[in-house]
Amino acid sequence: MTIKIGYKNYEIHKLTEVFDDKHQELYGEIKYDKEEIRISTKFSDNLQRQSLIHEIVHAIADKYQLEMNKDERTVDLLAAGIYELILDNKEKIIEFIEGVNNERQS
Repeated sequence: MTIKIGYKNYEIHKLTEVFDDKHQELYGEIKYDKEEIRISTKFSDNLQRQSLIHEIVHAIADKYQLEMNKDERTVDLLAAGIYELILDNKEKIIEFIEGVNNERQS
């Protein structure tokens, strides 16, 4: 699976475990230069999905050179909020997107 953010196409890799350069276990990790997002399958489905959103927020912050990208807490809180929004409103969001697409085709 690939997610396009700006001019980059990030390949999503689900791995049994993900570690940083210091051998610390992670939920997920983004490699900007390789255009990769790696998500650990060791954790629950909810943690995997939130980790993907977290890494996507990093990719967006990197693209727009946002200072928040240096602050893991801010990225984590924003990702958690976006994930909760999607969970709580999935059908409404899909309905809205489909409605916009239908209007464009008319």
